[in-house]
Amino acid sequence: MATTAAELMLRLLREGAVPYLKGDEVALRGGGRAMPPELLAELKARREELRALLARGAGLPLATEDWPPDAAMELEERAAIMEFDGGFKRVKAEASAALATRVWWVRVGAA
Repeated sequence: MATTAAELMLRLLREGAVPYLKGDEVALRGGGRAMPPELLAELKARREELRALLARGAGLPLATEDWPPDAAMELEERAAIMEFDGGFKRVKAEASAALATRVWWVRVGAA
């Protein structure tokens, strides 16, 4: 079990689920796979903490074009490294870089 809402958010991201605010409610956009039951239980138990964390800006918007400039620059740099140094195809590099940037944003913004 995560000890903070930020750790819960990182676990959700690692599972492929991007938490975001839809109005005042926490919503998830995921990669289409089932989430472990214990993670769902923790999400239900800590929903208000996660909502408060997201309201403070610890999560990035769903659309990358809506990201703040520093997050967008981080995304572009990570994607370029993955594509040119890592040999990833551009689409895979961008998707992997988006996840890595979301994790980075939580870590620098939620500390």
